[in-house]
Amino acid sequence: MTFTEIYTAAADQFGDTSAAMIVRIKRYINWSQQDVCARLDTGDFLYKASTIATVAATKLYSLASDAEKVMDITISGAKWLLDHVTREDLDNLDPARTATGTPYYWTEAGRDASGYLQIELYPVPDAIVTLGYNYRKASTDLSNDSDKSIIPAKYHKVLYLGALAQCYDYDQDPSSITYWTQYDNMVETMRQDLMSGSEDNKTAFQPYGFRNTNPQARLNPSHFRN
Repeated sequence: MTFTEIYTAAADQFGDTSAAMIVRIKRYINWSQQDVCARLDTGDFLYKASTIATVAATKLYSLASDAEKVMDITISGAKWLLDHVTREDLDNLDPARTATGTPYYWTEAGRDASGYLQIELYPVPDAIVTLGYNYRKASTDLSNDSDKSIIPAKYHKVLYLGALAQCYDYDQDPSSITYWTQYDNMVETMRQDLMSGSEDNKTAFQPYGFRNTNPQARLNPSHFRN
């Protein structure tokens, strides 16, 4: 589903399609996406692989623009896994970074001027070597009407449910309990499906009057800020 399809469905269900409410619902959809990605941070849809080529006498390297966290780094071909260490470890080992050669350690090095994630390699490379790395992607907020969530399409309903839960919460309407329960249940379904590799579940929007007969604890409302 596109961004416009989700926020339009939520606004129609809530019964307020004003411009101000659309702005609020868009924000709620993005907050829901952030929450889902944080809670399902092992989902395959959040992971990608890429490569970098080292340059002699260069220790810092910028990663893909959507990289949020590096999971592992290997020397391509050799399948040699580099060890992750802290910057403090490297400072204790070689404060001046005088050692050169094929790298076998890596550590986080903040972000570059463009805001891209950086790593430091040690020893400082002395030749061109191709490194492969796996990373977790950052969740990008939806903004354009045609945007689609990073979350797999079959689970886009969770964004609709999260937006409605927050709409009713804001109005202090007890109907929020229903939507929070459905939201949490769907997040758990996603977790189970992603763990098992199942693609069998099908989802559909439920009418406002739907009630879950076996409610579970929902997210703490303080997770979201209106």
